[in-house]
Amino acid sequence: MAVLRANKAALSTPAGWDGAVAFEAGGRIDSSVRIGWYPAYNLALEKDGGGYPADSAILAQLDEIETHDFVPRNVAAPTIAVPAPFDAAITLDRSRTHIATWPSKQLLDPALAAQLDRYLVSAADAYRRNQFKAGKEHIETLREILKREHKDIDHDDENENGKRGERNDDHRPAPQRTLIDRLAARVLDFDLKYVIKRMEREETGSKK
Repeated sequence: MAVLRANKAALSTPAGWDGAVAFEAGGRIDSSVRIGWYPAYNLALEKDGGGYPADSAILAQLDEIETHDFVPRNVAAPTIAVPAPFDAAITLDRSRTHIATWPSKQLLDPALAAQLDRYLVSAADAYRRNQFKAGKEHIETLREILKREHKDIDHDDENENGKRGERNDDHRPAPQRTLIDRLAARVLDFDLKYVIKRMEREETGSKK
């Protein structure tokens, strides 16, 4: 409790609100931190000074709302630790571990996940054997697979009209099923390009 009170005291909180800081919230073991603010009020004291009984249906409904007062969204965030000194094989291995969590989150089709994993293994093995050209070729193959699913993978979410998913005639295209979530594909493509650029830098440095 002393730690919780210290965390709360360290948090800047607007007037009329309460704040909280929780480490490894929800049973997580990844050293994550959750920070939140919520209105400072107490229903039990607000109705004619008498309050609501503890078993009130209104309080039960309020608890339900507060328990589910969020909308989950996938975001791109730094997740894969880059080894120092840089090692392409280790970086790709860590990417494989991260990508393996995507099918359970409905971000990646299991069959496509297996295909991507095979090329990631091949690329990592090639770099371990100092076969840099072969490693790059495997990565480029992976990027082509991603582009087949999302041709605009290098573009922003909005098109030239500023409206995502709309055509010039203002008719929405029919939704198409993809085997990998667009954001997930962009994250993987970014990681793959990073490995290529770092290896090119490493090779250039070794030749000087």
